Amino acid sequence: MSRLRIAVALLALAGVGGWLPADDPKKPADAKPDPVPKAADQLPAGWAQLSLSDTQKQRIHAVHDEYVPKIGALQKQIEELQGEERAKMYDLLTADQKNQLKEMRDIKDGDGTGGKKAGKKDDKKP
Repeated sequence: MSRLRIAVALLALAGVGGWLPADDPKKPADAKPDPVPKAADQLPAGWAQLSLSDTQKQRIHAVHDEYVPKIGALQKQIEELQGEERAKMYDLLTADQKNQLKEMRDIKDGDGTGGKKAGKKDDKKP
């Protein structure tokens, strides 16, 4: 996942970097300092050694904040599709195969609860 973030950030910086206005080195003395990034906003691995300006850090965090919900929505969609796929495959099994699959899972879980873990919802299909 962090590689994806790095790739997205690099592409965004490469595409946007050429036409963004340069930082103004002569900020007014009464200008408010830039807000400190949230604790959750961390730079990608290794980026802290790049001597990034505060403006670059803020822009990187903004790009990250822009893509987090988009990536999350796609991950949710993938999980839903995988669930649909699994359900359709499960429906193709015979009753004996479904029982055999259940027994295999019970053995694998082996937690003494008949294959159902404490606090886990009762799964009718995988």
